[in-house]
Amino acid sequence: MAFRLCESPETLKRKAAFLTTECKPKPIEFHALGSREVVARFDGGDITSDGGGLILREVEQRTGILKKFAACFVDYRNPEAIEHTVVFKITIARG
Repeated sequence: MAFRLCESPETLKRKAAFLTTECKPKPIEFHALGSREVVARFDGGDITSDGGGLILREVEQRTGILKKFAACFVDYRNPEAIEHTVVFKITIARG
């Protein structure tokens, strides 16, 4: 559903209400980032973040899924001229 910019915030909030959830799962702990603890919590209210990169990092560390995905590609480039492998390009794209 697209929202028009000229609508009032109250109208937009009502239209977006079906997108929200009351589910508050337990926090998810990730590997530390340096000396910082990384925890995903879902009690922040109406916020946005780029937390998907952290989740992808965690999934990659546990499963190697990005390396498996990169293996699906055939690299037709001249091997002598390759500076970055397909694996590197895919894994660096996650941040």
